[in-house]
Amino acid sequence: MNNSSLNNSKEILRLLLSALLLLLVTAHSASAQVSCGDTLTTDTVLTNDLLGCVGDGLIVGADNITIDCSCYTISAPSRTSTGIVLNGRSGVTVKNCVVVNFSTGISVEGSSSGNLLMSNRTEDNVWGFVIDSSTSNTLRDNKAYDRDNGFTLRSSADNNVLVGNQSADSPFGFVLNASSGNTLTDNSADNLTGSTTTSYGFHLDGATGNTLRMNEAFSNSYGFHLTNSSTSNTLRDNDANDNGTGILISGFSDDNVLTDNEANSNGKHGIHLTSVSGNSLRNNDANSNIEDGFHVIGTTGANLFRGNDANANDRGFFLQNADDNTIRENEANDNTRDGINLYGSVDNAVRENTTNGNDGNGIVLYASSNGNSLRNNWSDANDIGIKIDNSDGNFVIGNSTDDNDRGIVLTTSATSTELRLNLSAGNTSHDAEDASPNCGTNNWTNNNIQDVVVNNVTNPNPSCIQ
Repeated sequence: MNNSSLNNSKEILRLLLSALLLLLVTAHSASAQVSCGDTLTTDTVLTNDLLGCVGDGLIVGADNITIDCSCYTISAPSRTSTGIVLNGRSGVTVKNCVVVNFSTGISVEGSSSGNLLMSNRTEDNVWGFVIDSSTSNTLRDNKAYDRDNGFTLRSSADNNVLVGNQSADSPFGFVLNASSGNTLTDNSADNLTGSTTTSYGFHLDGATGNTLRMNEAFSNSYGFHLTNSSTSNTLRDNDANDNGTGILISGFSDDNVLTDNEANSNGKHGIHLTSVSGNSLRNNDANSNIEDGFHVIGTTGANLFRGNDANANDRGFFLQNADDNTIRENEANDNTRDGINLYGSVDNAVRENTTNGNDGNGIVLYASSNGNSLRNNWSDANDIGIKIDNSDGNFVIGNSTDDNDRGIVLTTSATSTELRLNLSAGNTSHDAEDASPNCGTNNWTNNNIQDVVVNNVTNPNPSCIQ
């Protein structure tokens, strides 16, 4: 055989192999004309819309296959069924689908695991994406524009990963209900701007041990909400700005960790805790909120607030009937009223905070805020540095109050207060005031204070303020 014939034979063989390979690829990822209600058991690329599906749109009937909708639409005339169903499936990829007007857009249920939903879009369904009793699935770069819930994980939907998804115009953006060990990263929830409907960006209900990181919630009633014993969750590096309230933790949701989050420019509070204990809040920003930076009501104790910023709010920290908490190394400056305000709150430790430039008090205790410890705080350039009113048995030790109108003030109803080693100097009116005759039951010892008023008498000699 001459060289020319040999080369021709090789070329023919190459073409035959290429054709066979193309046939195999086509068979493996076949473009298909599908219909409403079809059960898919092989890799499928849609070539048409499925409109007006009366029942379920598509049913995934095999593991380890890929459904590529090529941005075609699957729709229903009424919201009574499901757009795409994965029931007991594993290793399935569903991508580039547009699912409209079903009860549920895409459902992963029945102990499904290891599936990937990617670059899909749900619109005008009741629920957009639902993971029900299924584990270790991934939702990536999907978008939900639905009537009720954008993304829902429920009934022990555990150890799933949601990355880069977006929910908009739904009352509930991302819901974790009775589910644990899930990771939500870089998702966004922008829900019902200007609507009177209460909306939640990220809503955890009885959810434990989940991690939410680098997510964004804005234009919601509540950016992030943990309730109904949602415990031991971690929120880190999230943005909860421009909502009604940035972050709300309520309903015995204990032992959560919030670190490096932003809750700024909200219409009410930056971060709100009620009826919870054992939570740790470190290095969060709660600035420029209309009401309080940190609003803490009725906690059962042992919450830690450390290294946070609460500046340019109405009040930096407001604790009402909140006991046994620690407020340490925070900044609460330039607020319209007070830096740190304790109302009816008992046995709290307020230490090493900076409360400067507030229009009201740097730190104020009133309404039977008893047994609290104020140590080593800086309260400068406020109306009053530290004020105690109608409260008993508090400790004020090692604080600095400079350049206020008045430094340290005790009203006639402040009793059994122990004041030691405080520095109060350079205040405009007086450095220290005790309205009780001869300081009543209060004990001022070893303080560095120059200009004092006792029972309306300026600089009495001898003075009970030492």
